[in-house]
Amino acid sequence: HGAGAILGVVDATIEADLATEYDVSGFPTIKLFPGGVGKSSSSAVDYEGGREKEEIIRYMLEEVDRSGVPKEIPELTDATVMEETCVMEGSNLCVLFALPHILETGAEGRNKYREIMGEATRAVRGMSFGFAWFEGGSEQGKLENALGLNFGFPAVVAYSNKKGVYIVQRESFNVGNIRRFLTSITMGKQQAFPIDVVPVVKTVEPWDGKDGIPFEEESLEDIMGEGWDEF
Repeated sequence: HGAGAILGVVDATIEADLATEYDVSGFPTIKLFPGGVGKSSSSAVDYEGGREKEEIIRYMLEEVDRSGVPKEIPELTDATVMEETCVMEGSNLCVLFALPHILETGAEGRNKYREIMGEATRAVRGMSFGFAWFEGGSEQGKLENALGLNFGFPAVVAYSNKKGVYIVQRESFNVGNIRRFLTSITMGKQQAFPIDVVPVVKTVEPWDGKDGIPFEEESLEDIMGEGWDEF
């Protein structure tokens, strides 16, 4: 369901039938299930990599990248979403995607951007990141100003509520660039800027998944009434 990798531990000396089913003959043995539903013992593959913690985690995340389902990234519709996504889940860094206005991209274009988000964030599943997206240049002006998003959309910004800093991606919005941005953050290779104003999230209606409806401009005659230009 896009939650990353789950690690389970079994005492094969007690669960002898399970050990037989999975052909476990020595200890420790690590079995890996590729992503997807409907898995059984025949789906498990033997892990033959290094046994250090870092090596196991790296391999698991690589498998998530290969076969996992992209995690659904929520829309930032109010402060509660921000709290749940970036604070309550224990995230050290909150990554926000500001997408263009729906009138610029339509539903098809927006969904393509969301697919890019999902693919790009696979690379850091299991790490302390929280993700959300919102419509840029629309209702979240205070949030954009607080996080330095003043150069157009789409845009990506990461911020740490604990440290009071933010980091903006300056490259184009594609899977490769976003992945490099996220992984470089984990290695401390991105310049961080202090947050001068606490980010404020405005409550908005969630996107309905449809194309936007263009605004109809009213004429001066409609606004002022018939014969307005006679004064």
